[in-house]
Amino acid sequence: MVVLDKKLLGRLTSRKVPLEELEDMEKRCLLSTFTCQDAFDLGNYVRNAVKENFPEKAVAIDISLPNGHCLFRTVTYGGSALDNDFWIQRKRKTAIRFGHSSFYMGCKKRRQTT
Repeated sequence: MVVLDKKLLGRLTSRKVPLEELEDMEKRCLLSTFTCQDAFDLGNYVRNAVKENFPEKAVAIDISLPNGHCLFRTVTYGGSALDNDFWIQRKRKTAIRFGHSSFYMGCKKRRQTT
């Protein structure tokens, strides 16, 4: 059973995690295999966690392979739009281009401009 670390979630949402710690988390999250069932289970877990921790927020969740093949996609509540699709494409391209999550890259850019 996976348990959400709410303290870590708070640090992540406030962007108060050092880049070195984010990079370490990314390295630990490498998977030797990833099946369609894994994508479905992970997507449902994320959807339920978002609904519990951010009630009434419309969040688009997309789990796709680097080649663009979508394995899981949903939104938490109404209010999503076509712009969400473009946003997800940009996040995927950023991760593939730089080898880091778009979250990591956003934190890195934010720190370079401050």
